[in-house]
Amino acid sequence: MSAWERPVVKALPALLVMAAFTSGCAKMIDYDEAIVGLKPTEVIEVGHQRVHVRQWGETGEPIVLIHGFAVSSYAFRELGPLLGRSHRVAAVDLNGFGYTERPDVDEAYSLEGQAALIRRVQKELGFRRAHLVGHSYGGYLVTQIAATTPESCGSVLLISPALGIEVAPSGFVRSPVFRKAMYPALKGVLGSRRMFRSLYERAYFDQSVLSEEVAEEYRRQLRVEGLNRAYRGFGSSLGEVAVGEAATLEQVSVPVMVIAGEQDQIIRLEALESELEGVRDVKLRAIPESGHSSPEEKPEEVAREILGFLREHPLEDH
Repeated sequence: MSAWERPVVKALPALLVMAAFTSGCAKMIDYDEAIVGLKPTEVIEVGHQRVHVRQWGETGEPIVLIHGFAVSSYAFRELGPLLGRSHRVAAVDLNGFGYTERPDVDEAYSLEGQAALIRRVQKELGFRRAHLVGHSYGGYLVTQIAATTPESCGSVLLISPALGIEVAPSGFVRSPVFRKAMYPALKGVLGSRRMFRSLYERAYFDQSVLSEEVAEEYRRQLRVEGLNRAYRGFGSSLGEVAVGEAATLEQVSVPVMVIAGEQDQIIRLEALESELEGVRDVKLRAIPESGHSSPEEKPEEVAREILGFLREHPLEDH
């Protein structure tokens, strides 16, 4: 279960009650309508799928940014330009999120399906090798790529990764009853600005960062047509994480650094420290006065840690 999903599960009873009054209020947005206004270069064709990729920088070693669950590349709107001063940077909207076209096939939402999307985007952009930065749920994905195709990866940087912390029983996550109960709650939350923002607040130490504009952008992106397909596909994907099918850091041979928010209430710093005990040489850096969303709350500090690590571990070729 992802870091974002756990607080949703804890809040399930209250969500279901509220959803009883608001279910069905969330109006879906047609995909072609949703991407109006995006730069033509931001939506690229990958196979038969339109994928939203934000890019910064024109020179330097490539960096690929992978967002967490229920957010998008929008989470890197401040961090991306900072890294782009010295690197070529691409932030990908995963299947089911942001302004990437929602696939019809359930497998696209699995860990390997998402990893395959990232690999295809990397190839399309001409990044033979790249540094991979994964936030929260995105940490599972970059770890998966580094473990299975290390030749495409120069180093791995994980920001507030869930790793093996507090993973829910796979039967609960995969339960049809659970998933059926959650869907009307999800639609209800998406139909209410207040409920939606309330659900996201726990991910931020600095609540001013989660402005109405920011919350509404995330809510709009989740309302892009295909919510039902994405929801169905993620049923099995989250189960993969729960049963330990995700790759682990022990399987990664490239350099690894972990960045954590000191005030993270979702993936607590002390839990990460405990989880990393005994793991091979992995650097852990804590960002003061930051919660789970440090790329948005403290982009300068996160960029400084990332760039310092990359200077120590340059790509041999890219």
